[in-house]
Order: sequence, then structure tokens, then C-alpha cells
Amino acid sequence: GSVGFHNAWISDFNAALGDLEPKTYNILAGRPGMGKTVAAVSSALGYAASGNPWIYLHAEMSAEQMDLRVVCDMAFALGYKISIDKLRKGELTEQEEILVARVKEMADLMPIEFVAIGRCDVSQVGALVRRAKAKWAAQGRKLAGCTVDYLQLLSAESIVGGNQSQERIIVNAISGYLRKLFDEEEIAGIVLSQLSRKVEDRANSVPTLADLRESGRLEEDA
Repeated sequence: GSVGFHNAWISDFNAALGDLEPKTYNILAGRPGMGKTVAAVSSALGYAASGNPWIYLHAEMSAEQMDLRVVCDMAFALGYKISIDKLRKGELTEQEEILVARVKEMADLMPIEFVAIGRCDVSQVGALVRRAKAKWAAQGRKLAGCTVDYLQLLSAESIVGGNQSQERIIVNAISGYLRKLFDEEEIAGIVLSQLSRKVEDRANSVPTLADLRESGRLEEDA
């Protein structure tokens, strides 16, 4: 068997990363509106669908907004085409409402928890991960991984105190904390990050490692 976690939904993740291993720190980066969250949600669901307990911590969307994304993502995986726009506006047909009910039944069986954390201190991420780990341990299972969406929306006052004015210091502190957290708790981590605007100045818009915001520390930690 593999030492890592297989993604049941996105074969490209398996092709690029292999089975995702515990104690690893993986960066998923992109410019705003390029689909970081879409990819991250689908990947987290894919690992959970393979039987790996997962926690997804999101700072940008409300719990309700994330629920809509998850319902549509899972519906698509089941072969149902449900528009997130129709779901948001409450314009589903009777048949679509039946399909959504089926999706909810499946979602309740998936070993994954989505938690809206707002723009919290990174120490709260650690507390939530340890809580989730204890919850699964009580059921005789082991937390496999955590997705953090996304790094630049977290703060680090618990680490750097009042020195919150320099982005480099904050990003370095948050990245170092998360890398240590995933290592100590023996879980796989996927952390979303912004890319700098330099990528938009290129004709092909293909990003490089140098485009990571505060790329030196993020690249080194990952």
C-alpha cells in the first residue's frame, strides 16, 4: 500500500504529487479568480472520498457560501448538473431538489469538515486541527490532512506580537507555523496562497516559483 493519501476525484493531483504524504506542506497558488478554491475544495473532497478524514479551513467565504460550492461540487461528481446560481437563488426544480437531498445524504457520510474561520490568528488554525485530530482519534481513525484557504488572510499576532505592519514578517511567521503544525501533527497540509501581479505582465501568464508572494520562505518551507 501507499504511505500517502490517494485522491479519488482529481487524477491530476495524483499524477503531479503522487499520493499526498503525511507531514508535508504543499502550496497551491494562483491569482484571484483563477480557481484556487475550486481546485482546493474538489481536492479535499477527493481525499475524503478515498476514506481519509480531512478538515478544510476557509477564511474568505461564509459557511453558507462554502456549503453551496460543496453541494454543487459533489453533485457534479455524482453526475448531476446543478447550477450554483440557481441553488443560491432558490430556483431549483423539484427534481433538482431531490438530487440535492441525495447529495446531502452523501455529504453527511464523508469524513470531512468545512470550517469558516474568518481572518483569524494562525494559532486558531492549530487549535482547530488538534481538535479535529482528537475527534477522529476518539472514533479510532486518524486525521489525514488539512486545507487552509488562504495564507494571506491569516494574521500572526500570537507569534510576532504588534509587529504586523510588514507583510514579509507576517507571511514568514504564518508559513513557519503551518509547516511545523503539519509536521508535529503528522498530517498532510495544502495551503492556498496568492501569486504576485508579475505573472499578469507576461504574454503567456504562466506562473513561476518566483511569483509566490514572499516566495523565498514559502518555497523553502514547502
